[in-house]
Amino acid sequence: MGLLGSSLEVLKTLKPVSLTLQRSRKRMACPIKPPLCVKGMTEWQPELLNTSVLIPCLNIPQENIGAARKFIEKFTLKMFNLRPVQESRMEDRKITLLNPELVCKFSDLSEVEEPLKGLNVVNEHFAIKMFELTVANWTPQDILKAILPDDDETVAGFSIIGHIIHLNLKEQLLPYKSVIGQVLLLNKNIRTVVNKSQTIDNTFRNFAMDILAGDDDFLVSVKENGCSFNFDFSKVYWNPRLSSEHERIVKLLDANSLLLDACAGVGPFSVPAGRKCRVLANDLNPESFKWLKENCEKDKRAKKKYSMFQLGCKGIH
Repeated sequence: MGLLGSSLEVLKTLKPVSLTLQRSRKRMACPIKPPLCVKGMTEWQPELLNTSVLIPCLNIPQENIGAARKFIEKFTLKMFNLRPVQESRMEDRKITLLNPELVCKFSDLSEVEEPLKGLNVVNEHFAIKMFELTVANWTPQDILKAILPDDDETVAGFSIIGHIIHLNLKEQLLPYKSVIGQVLLLNKNIRTVVNKSQTIDNTFRNFAMDILAGDDDFLVSVKENGCSFNFDFSKVYWNPRLSSEHERIVKLLDANSLLLDACAGVGPFSVPAGRKCRVLANDLNPESFKWLKENCEKDKRAKKKYSMFQLGCKGIH
């Protein structure tokens, strides 16, 4: 059986994989919302997120902070880049910030009033103080929820490939694409945000991308299933949501196996398989083939197990 035919037999074992964007895990909403003036923003103006807010707090003896927080944990303010315990003007005490959605006066802490009293925290130690917030105090998800129209689905999921965030925005969100890009750049280690601008319809299975924000840099290094892969994301096909399928197939192989990978791409099947068995890997795309060779040859222990080809269907016999 030829290389392509044998590979198709292997591919028949693949389970269907949904390419739908994954929704982010459900999380607790931020108790303090960004200013209403950012709603509908189509030009990124981070200064509009600067605001002053009143936050309830308790002045707690410094030596009792740990004990007190056990009682008031559910009332404590949890907000991005805002320390829940801060310095106080009261000597030998520190301020613990409280959730304004749950507490606006000391009596709202009635269920823990007695243990707090035992820690020398009473009504006179309750205060409401002004704090300055900026764009740094909300997560990108909180900011996008505040900006995008309420009746539109927010940016609930995306792919991260190295330093790149890859989106597939729905048409109704395209007017906000520039702002979405700038907001997503706030994510740690992200330098480029792109949107898929058309379907995969060419021979090499890559697609045009619209840079929404950040660097025009598509050279990435990613890790999957214990292996590292280098490639130019704009010129090859890579889908991080297939990692579990790559892992599943490789687990089926042993030292007596032979993997025939007809459309190997940059090697997500072939590279980890080469640590276990002989691999014949092929891809027509010259860019994919270049990175396939580099990714396979990086592992000197498995290097001799790979044979790589750049052939189309007519070249396979």
